[in-house]
Amino acid sequence: MVDQAVLQKLIGSPDELSRDQVILAVTNLFLDESYQPTAVERSRYSDIVSLVIGKLASELQVEIAERVAGTDRITRDLAVELSKGDIAVAAPVLRNSPMLTDEDLVAVTRGQSLEHRLAITDRATLSEAVTDALTEIGEQIVLQRVAANDGASFSEVGFRQLVSRGGDDAVVQSQLARRATANASFAGSLHQALGDELRAKLGPALAAISDQRLSAAMDIAALQAEEAIKDRMRQRLEMKVILKEINAQTRNVDQSILMLAQQQRLEDLGWLLSELVQLPESIGATAVNKIDPTSLGFLCKSLSVQPSTYLAVVEARCRKFGFEQVAPDKAKTDYVAIPMALAQRSVRILKLQRVVAK
Repeated sequence: MVDQAVLQKLIGSPDELSRDQVILAVTNLFLDESYQPTAVERSRYSDIVSLVIGKLASELQVEIAERVAGTDRITRDLAVELSKGDIAVAAPVLRNSPMLTDEDLVAVTRGQSLEHRLAITDRATLSEAVTDALTEIGEQIVLQRVAANDGASFSEVGFRQLVSRGGDDAVVQSQLARRATANASFAGSLHQALGDELRAKLGPALAAISDQRLSAAMDIAALQAEEAIKDRMRQRLEMKVILKEINAQTRNVDQSILMLAQQQRLEDLGWLLSELVQLPESIGATAVNKIDPTSLGFLCKSLSVQPSTYLAVVEARCRKFGFEQVAPDKAKTDYVAIPMALAQRSVRILKLQRVVAK
C-alpha cells in the first residue's frame, strides 16, 4: 500500500504540514472503495495511525477518527486506542466502529468519562452486556438515552437496573412506553423482567400496554446515515464561507453562532468557535459536548459573544444531548460574571500549550 520511504517520512518528519499531507493521502487511498486492502495492509495502516496520531494537529486527529470510525478496515487495537482518547476523537469511534466488541464497550463504559458513555448510547445497537454496564452506573442522562435507543437490548438485570434507577424519570417512562407500544417482543421482555413493584414505578401508562401484542419493531433506514454524511459535507463547506465572511467583517459573529444554535448544528458550532479563537477543532468540540459549560463560556466570552447568544447555545445543548435544563437567568448571570481578561488569557494559555506540545 505504501513503501518504506514514505512510512519513514510520515513517522519521522518534523514538518507538520508534510506529515499531515502524507497521512491524509494514505487515508484517502486506504478508504477508497475501489481499493481492497489485504489483512496485512489493514494492520500496517492501523499501525501507522497509532504511531503518528499523537503527533498530528488536534483537528486532523478528529478528522482521521471520523473517517475511520465506521469502517472495518482498521484493527480492533486501533479502534480501542481511539475510543479511550479525548472525547472529540473517541466519540465517532464509540458511536460507529464495528471493530469494538462488547467487551471493549463495557471497558470504556466502566473506565472512561460520562461523555464517553453518552457516545456509546448513540450506537445503532447495544447488546445486553453493554446496557447492563450502562444501567449499572445509572447516570440519569445515560438512562434516558439508553431507554430511547431502539437498538438497545436488555437482559432482565438490565431492565431492573434501568427501572430501579430511572423509573421515576418521565423521559425513561415515556421512552419505555413508546418502545413497548411499537414492539411486542420488547413489551413482553419488559413485562417478564419486572416485578409488580418495578412495574408500578413506571406508572399506569406502561402498565396498561405491557401485555399488548403489537407489530414488529421499526426499521432504521440505512439511507439516513448516508444522507447525513452528504449533509455534513455540505454544511462544512457552508461553514468555511461563514468563517471567511466573519474574518472579512461582512458577517456578524453573534448572528452566525445564534443561527447554528437554533439549527442545533453543534458540531459546526464547535468548529466555528475553534477557528475563531485559532485553536484545534477538538477544543471547540469538547467545550460543546461537555456537560459542564464552563469552557464553552470562556470561549464565547473571549469572542465577546452576547449573553443572549450564549444562552441560546446552552439551551441548544440541553435539547440536543438531553442535558439537564438550565435556569436562563442563572446561565446569563454566570456568563456575564466571567471576566473578559480571564477568558482571553485562558485562550492564550491553550495556544501556548499547543506550541510547547509541538
